[in-house]
Amino acid sequence: MTDVFARCPTCGDRVPDGAPRCPRDGALVAEPWDPFAGRTLAGRYRLIARLGAGGMSSVYLARHVVIDRLAAVKLLRAELCQDAQHRDRFLREARAVNRIQHENIIEITDFGETPEGQAFLVMEYVPGETLLGLLTRERATPLRALDIARQVALALGRAHQMNVIHRDLKPDNVLVVPRPDGSDHVKLVDFGIAKILDAPALTLNNRIFGTPGYIAPEYALGGPATPRTDLYSLGVVLYELSTGRLPYDVRHQQELLLKHVTEPPVPPRQRVPDLPEALERVILKCLAKRPEERHRDAFHLLEDLARARDAIQLEGAPLPAAARAVDDGLHLDAPRVPKALPEPAVRGHSAEGWVPPLGVHGPRSVPPPAKVDDALAGAWIHESEPTPTDVPLPSPGLGLKAAEAWTRHVQGLRGRARNLFWASAPEAVLDALGAMEQRCRAMEDLVAGIGQQRARTLALELRGRTFRTAIGVAMDTLASDLSARGRERDALLASREALGAGRAEARDEGRRDQLLWEQAASEELLRALARECEDLEYQRGALEAQLHRMSEALEADLGALQAESARALQALEAHDAALREASRGLYQALVVASR
Repeated sequence: MTDVFARCPTCGDRVPDGAPRCPRDGALVAEPWDPFAGRTLAGRYRLIARLGAGGMSSVYLARHVVIDRLAAVKLLRAELCQDAQHRDRFLREARAVNRIQHENIIEITDFGETPEGQAFLVMEYVPGETLLGLLTRERATPLRALDIARQVALALGRAHQMNVIHRDLKPDNVLVVPRPDGSDHVKLVDFGIAKILDAPALTLNNRIFGTPGYIAPEYALGGPATPRTDLYSLGVVLYELSTGRLPYDVRHQQELLLKHVTEPPVPPRQRVPDLPEALERVILKCLAKRPEERHRDAFHLLEDLARARDAIQLEGAPLPAAARAVDDGLHLDAPRVPKALPEPAVRGHSAEGWVPPLGVHGPRSVPPPAKVDDALAGAWIHESEPTPTDVPLPSPGLGLKAAEAWTRHVQGLRGRARNLFWASAPEAVLDALGAMEQRCRAMEDLVAGIGQQRARTLALELRGRTFRTAIGVAMDTLASDLSARGRERDALLASREALGAGRAEARDEGRRDQLLWEQAASEELLRALARECEDLEYQRGALEAQLHRMSEALEADLGALQAESARALQALEAHDAALREASRGLYQALVVASR
């Protein structure tokens, strides 16, 4: 499915799919044909069709020719590749996402640049639609809205653990993939402007990044982006999911930033009177103007979302498929995990996943990939006029299927030679056929080797994915524990301050002594809580270090396999070119002999 609407590159309004210009300001939306379709990048990603484009990049449906898997390739615009800051920001997306590793975040599997120096990212391809597309058709039910928000919060929780802030959370960047049971699987996408807290800043003239309708007040005022900045944006998304509208009524997009800073949001129940109060409370807490009045972190928000869902179910709301699905969320009562997990036995994936819409133009309809491949696989061409010796040449671009096609071709040539010469074929013709058959056997050996490399690659990816999942669950459990201990610490600090104030005001000596004893007990509890938090943080840090070691080892081993496969593919192409040239020469010899 694709979105029914795209966004105008100037005002950001929704534009009907296929409309060449925005109805509001007349800005051009339609795009010209792109010449990259049909090219092969890095010797292994064959670009099938263009899916969409934005101000900085274009996205293509592609197929990995070695492991025969669909992927999405995002290419940075050529003129932006000349700017080091733009190029670094583009590649930062790969570093940010590879650092996070979460099932609710789109996976980036590879990155590099073309021979012309054009940077690209390779992502999993997921068939689904964005929340923008969903919102153009319907308003989500309260339980569905809560489930979508829950999965986004899980993704943000992992990102924030890894010191990554998204900074552009909006419906365009949330993908909804239908599961077989009818529930939603959410993928958070487009970390192109993500903030990595411990990485050097890329200022780009000190601009504020993000979309006006979803930017937190403190960030709009030029303050730093924090995890609570993302939670505010999620609150806006949840508001829009629940009501079908943004929290503010404006005539022009330029008014949005000001209203986010200066005005309270329109209460959701004012727009939808039958909206559950529990859902409204969660939304309004996310939309608090002061960051400290929002949820302390994504795990605190997850608990609030769970309580709201329970309250709605108690009121008798039917449970949708999304909520009936196996809960892949965070289990807050999970047992404590060990400080370390075993490294995978082999150092060294991608689900067949999604292409993120790059905003302004939306995805384009393309032929089903299978049909594209079938057309290539069955293609045969005649490179000369029909002759008595005519045997069709295999078409270019068959990749791993070229060995089989050339073997059939050479067998056809030998049969044609027998028909022409019976047992007296010229020695030159026999030698040429023998050399071509030898190249065919070499191609078959290369294809068999590539098949082994494919199996090793898939096994390596599976081991890495399994290990990352185990580490991720452990990290989420620890982060949830830390969040709970943080709330206990806040409560103890408030209690200690109240005891101190009460002791200062107490006139009775006995009462002052009692308050002093209670204050000392609070201090002891705070120290014990601090030690427990230090232990949890140590475990989380150890797991994060383990994840980084595994990721680096996996990337190294996968890189070696990719290099080996690339060399084999180059050898295949060389054999293909040599066989094509030899076939033309043999054609001429057979034509002359047949006359």
